[in-house]
Amino acid sequence: MIERWLTIELKSLSAQQLASLLGHPDRRVRQRIQFHLAAGGEEELSVLNEAARNGVSLQARLHGIWGVGQWVRGGEDRFQQLLSLASLCDDDEEEVRTQVARVLGDLRHWQSSSRLVRLLDDPAARVKFHAALALGRIGVRDATDRLMEMARDEGPTDPLLRHAAVMGLAGSARLGDLMNYATSDNREVRLAVLL
Repeated sequence: MIERWLTIELKSLSAQQLASLLGHPDRRVRQRIQFHLAAGGEEELSVLNEAARNGVSLQARLHGIWGVGQWVRGGEDRFQQLLSLASLCDDDEEEVRTQVARVLGDLRHWQSSSRLVRLLDDPAARVKFHAALALGRIGVRDATDRLMEMARDEGPTDPLLRHAAVMGLAGSARLGDLMNYATSDNREVRLAVLL
């Protein structure tokens, strides 16, 4: 049965069928559908966006998010489409917020910077981690203070979050900004500057 979905001509399937296949149990099928949709036009983007928001499963939603990211990479005129994806930073599902932060950071979508800064206060450590990395990739100088707070508050108990804050600072902060923190009384802040 799986072989059928791996060999079928995808152009013969309706948008609804393609969307439901993004939730297929076999990863190979999900990826094939995702790549097919990401190589398409506006109609396929619509399917990916709908899957990202209301997919039949978490897997379908994640493939929708990744597919939108792929679709946007297909042309410089497509970056505006990331604004709808950025709205998922407020989603109830932790992994959706995580993957949206990853995609926005990978694509260096500076318009979503304020949403990513807000994700540094997310209750989920994984979301904070990817938001900090995304801010570093984008180079959001305004995030310097908040990233330093993250290093100070999270560093003593979570070395991965310290690392993410440092990577965010490495991409965002200017040397002068960091030197303002070099004489801090807080060990974690000094460590973040040093790293």
